[in-house]
Amino acid sequence: MKANRFLILGAFLLFIPEVSAQSVTVNFLTNQGILIEGTLGKVMIDGFTMDEFQNLGVMPTTEIEKAVNSASPYDNIKWILATHFHGDHFNPELTSTYLKNNPDCRLIATVEVFEKFESLFVEVRDQVLARELDLFGSSIIIEDGFKIKVMKMKHLGVSPWKEAENVAFLVEYDGKKILHLGDAAISNENLQPFNLVEQNIDLAIVPVWGLDPNNVNLIKLLGAKKVIAAHIPNETSQESIQQFKELFGIDVFVNAYEDVLYIN
Repeated sequence: MKANRFLILGAFLLFIPEVSAQSVTVNFLTNQGILIEGTLGKVMIDGFTMDEFQNLGVMPTTEIEKAVNSASPYDNIKWILATHFHGDHFNPELTSTYLKNNPDCRLIATVEVFEKFESLFVEVRDQVLARELDLFGSSIIIEDGFKIKVMKMKHLGVSPWKEAENVAFLVEYDGKKILHLGDAAISNENLQPFNLVEQNIDLAIVPVWGLDPNNVNLIKLLGAKKVIAAHIPNETSQESIQQFKELFGIDVFVNAYEDVLYIN
């Protein structure tokens, strides 16, 4: 019998598969940060964060020290991807330090990210990719076995947050496809231009507040075999999380630096 494809470890256990050496591992960091690991190395998305919002997760000092020293799990990161400049998704100082210490690592970010923190990236400019995109435009980077599609989508919410330049990433390597929306709203306007339903996506990581309780079917526009919501505010009760999971029929990353997903 074919093994199930997904497993989450942490406070909740979902499906129990046979985890092979070729599986891609997705580690939950904090807020919406993830660390993807496969045979080619690691890709981190929105993983280095700052203490900007009191009701959201913060990267602990112990984790920052590991990152500065390129200690596990922050060793062998080939790509750092930043969806936008907000501190709950991006820490420019830590990112700059990591790039200086790891010359083989590259950063893909929005032009807004680079321009806001340009002085921090002078020494590592050759490691930074920041491409100008029109709204709903896209760009593809193919390098060293990685294929990364960058898609510009509208940031959710109200001013001033919605003015941030936000991109989503579709990361493909080791035969797996992982979509990360950043803080993009899950809407027809944002998703239909990219025809994601035809991409055979294995996993989509979405912001919990980007989901519309009045239109749960919008999640089908992601075209993903599995969807996990993240970015859960600190004070959210377990009862609320369970209700959310049942309403949308998806799972949730809750336990920072603990929850792990394997994709076989």
